[in-house]
Amino acid sequence: MRDALKELRGTGLVTSSSHRGTSVRTVDAQMASSVCDLRLLLEPEAVRRTIVGGIDAVALGKTIDRMVAAEDAEDILERSLSNRAFHRHLYAGCENPALVKVLDDLTEVNALISVTVRGQLGSWAGEAAEHHRIAKDALAGRADAAADRLRRHIKEFQRRVFEALGAP
Repeated sequence: MRDALKELRGTGLVTSSSHRGTSVRTVDAQMASSVCDLRLLLEPEAVRRTIVGGIDAVALGKTIDRMVAAEDAEDILERSLSNRAFHRHLYAGCENPALVKVLDDLTEVNALISVTVRGQLGSWAGEAAEHHRIAKDALAGRADAAADRLRRHIKEFQRRVFEALGAP
């Protein structure tokens, strides 16, 4: 249990206090802004590098199939997991293990943000359509276009999160 809590603290999903114990991190506008800012700085470049290095089209196709199946399901967990798998597939081949680790941790915290405000974020279909456009660019080897689309995707997610949290 201690190891699991230590791992969760390391990703930023939980916080600990000697007086209050361990709790799930509170999602607020400042936290969401920090996570989205880091994603905007790091994830598009990692995706660009993955595509330039040669993305595994077969594996990406399987990730997309999973995402499509989740689009039709009402299983929020599977939607979240397929979303994370999609993003990870796009950045994991950037050939920088430290960057992948940072993005994995950010993805976990981003999932917490998403789950916290999911009911107020709007259409899953809109997000899925953005994913399809990013994937199309990735599969065509258009690294800069995919990175730009991803940047817009993250900014749109941030805008919707701020709106859901009532932040300016």
